[in-house]
Amino acid sequence: MVQMVSLKLKMGPKGQVVIPKILRERYGMREGSEVLVQLREDDILLREALA
Repeated sequence: MVQMVSLKLKMGPKGQVVIPKILRERYGMREGSEVLVQLREDDILLREALA
């Protein structure tokens, strides 16, 4: 079962958001990993880009 979690993150001056280490480790994301950004009507979905 997947538990929904909400995190409040701060955006840096260049528009960058840091994905917390615990989430990077959980989803196997490392420096240089590509992510997919999907624009939706009311939000943005960020997920790992699959090869």
